[in-house]
Amino acid sequence: MAAWREVYTAFGSKPSRTRNSAEALAKRALADAGLPRINMLVDLYNAVSVAHLIPVGGEDLDRVQGGMRLVRATGDEEFVTVAAGEEAVEHPDAGEVVWCDDAGVTCRRWNWRQGPRTRLTEESASAVFLLESLAPMPVAHLEAAAAELAELLEKFSPGARITVPRPGVTIQRASAAFTSSGSVPCRRDGPASTRCRPDPWGVRDRRAERPPAAPGPARAAAA
Repeated sequence: MAAWREVYTAFGSKPSRTRNSAEALAKRALADAGLPRINMLVDLYNAVSVAHLIPVGGEDLDRVQGGMRLVRATGDEEFVTVAAGEEAVEHPDAGEVVWCDDAGVTCRRWNWRQGPRTRLTEESASAVFLLESLAPMPVAHLEAAAAELAELLEKFSPGARITVPRPGVTIQRASAAFTSSGSVPCRRDGPASTRCRPDPWGVRDRRAERPPAAPGPARAAAA
């Protein structure tokens, strides 16, 4: 958590106000109400996030437009969210680290807040999971978390096929694609994705040591 707080401070965010997703979930897990229940898929990766104290997220690839990129924002990008029950458009701060696609920002402040457009729902049929860590956490810890998530997904999707390559170098990640029995063939779409019925999920994890040094994409190599 100290590494994430340092990075958030480096790109201008106050970590006491905008916590990374793992710290925010851990805080909620310790509260009387416990972790929020969203849907089975989100609940599984939230549980892995809290157990390993690493940020974990999921994106619906059918809602992602173009490739996903981790960049420093210019401040002109649009982030569509919901405020007071109404759709609202925000703009990230210049220099803020964000995930985005061709349509705009999908997650602000690296992993602080995801937009509703690409969230996983009960209807999601193609997904990617992002497991993130910073030095000094060993890569092996991230791989263990990815393996646990894959096991949980396999448990709740009998007959799944799972492959988890080792992380890369700069932005380290592994990917796992799997299909449930009786599904249509998997569709490759970027580093890792599947299209399956009834429980189609792909898994990817990624490790970055620090935010990109300058505006522009920081991409993981294709699987």
